[in-house]
Formats: sequence, structure tokens, C-alpha cells
Amino acid sequence: MKKITLICLIILGIFCITNTYADTTAKFGMIDIQKIMQKSPRIKAAGDRLKDKFASQQKKVIAKQQELKGLLDKFNRDASIMSDSVKQKLQKRILSVRKEYTIITQKYEQNLVLAQRKEMQKISDEVQRISGKVAKQEQLSMVFLKHALVFTGNAKDITNQVIKEMK
Repeated sequence: MKKITLICLIILGIFCITNTYADTTAKFGMIDIQKIMQKSPRIKAAGDRLKDKFASQQKKVIAKQQELKGLLDKFNRDASIMSDSVKQKLQKRILSVRKEYTIITQKYEQNLVLAQRKEMQKISDEVQRISGKVAKQEQLSMVFLKHALVFTGNAKDITNQVIKEMK
């Protein structure tokens, strides 16, 4: 008898909890990350900072690339009239410059990717924080990414509010 009473109480409790949650209306929001990336002045500023920070490294890569191209052009143009010893020296120089070019290019790309990831993490954290703030102001239950939704229904688009807050 006690087991039946306990089971009835559990079922009654589940029924009450279900009814309580069923009566609440959830409001959903969405944000368009692509639009934020295109329109946010913070993103443009981050891009400009990265461009300035890596300009000198990029110039070194371009200079080394031009040096290598010049050596290759000289070799292709003059190889038929060069002596074997001059040809070998030029080939060694080309290999050396190619190796230097590869090394500085890889270093540049690795540093750039790392810096971009750090900036994107900062921006992602900020978008998440601001989205939460706007969601609380708008009394939204959840906020989804627009590109991840198949159907939006009555979801409120808070993208412009997030962009405004990011300024």
C-alpha cells in the first residue's frame, strides 16, 4: 500500500511540474554572426590592428619572394651562357633563398593565425556577453545562431542590438 501511495505521489508531482512548465511561454532570440562580422566597427578595428602589427613581417615575406623570383629569372634567362661554377653558385643561392623564404613565410603565417585566433576569441566572448545582456533586457529564454536554425518562427532577431552594443 505504501508503494502505491508513493508512486501516486511521484506521478502527481511530475504532473504538477509538467503543467507548471507548460504554462510558461518561452521567447527565443537569434543573432546573425555573419552580419555582426561585416558591420561591427570592433571587428574592423581588430583587422586594422592585425594588419598594422604584421605589416613589417609581410614586407619581409614579399621582399624575400621578389629576391627569389629575381634569382630564378636570372637563372632561367642566363643559364645557357653561364659557366658551370657560376651556375652552381646561383643554384646554391636559389636553394638558400628558397629555404629562407619558406621559413619566414611559415613563421609569418603561424604568427598571423595565432593572433587572429586570439582576436576572434576576444570578439566571440564579447558577442556572447553582449547577447546575454540583450537577451536579459528582452526577456528571452534562449538565443540561437541564425545560420544554425532551419525555421525561425517568432524568434526575435537581436543582431542589430548586439552590433550597437559592440561600439
